[in-house]
Amino acid sequence: MERGRVSDEAVKKATGQTWGSWFTLLDKARAKQMSHSEIAHFLSTKYINNGWWAQMVTVEYERVQGKRKVNENKDGFLVAVHKTVALPVSKLEKVWRELLQLPAVQKRKLMDLHSKTKRKMIRYKADVGGVVVYFDDRGNGKSRIMVESVKLPSRKSVEENRLFWKKILATV
Repeated sequence: MERGRVSDEAVKKATGQTWGSWFTLLDKARAKQMSHSEIAHFLSTKYINNGWWAQMVTVEYERVQGKRKVNENKDGFLVAVHKTVALPVSKLEKVWRELLQLPAVQKRKLMDLHSKTKRKMIRYKADVGGVVVYFDDRGNGKSRIMVESVKLPSRKSVEENRLFWKKILATV
């Protein structure tokens, strides 16, 4: 059965259990009646000593239960597109500022929302949802830009945003 992008083998290697074993355990724990936060907390305090994997198991369980669709979170839908380039982060940030001037990007009406985080990122309010841009140093003069569209209203908007940002990042 399709359960997102993580294979049964990968979840077993990381957590010691297969998807089926996790879902059986969660059913027995009456997780169907729990909120997302309650399930993740239950897993992280009793079974999984890794917050990311506790979240992954929670999300996949919610998908199987019909509580969540692929690319969906509590705020709507989201999708991320990324590209690694042979530029340092400082130059990639400059390229991003140039991309913001493209007419197609201008139509998104991105409005900067100030963010105080240690990670290199910029948050925007958009005409639909929001956009978060991350910059990561990849070493050897390379860096990665990731553009994440968040708070999208539908699965259809996920694909539209995925294609849009892939096309924009293809110009880098």
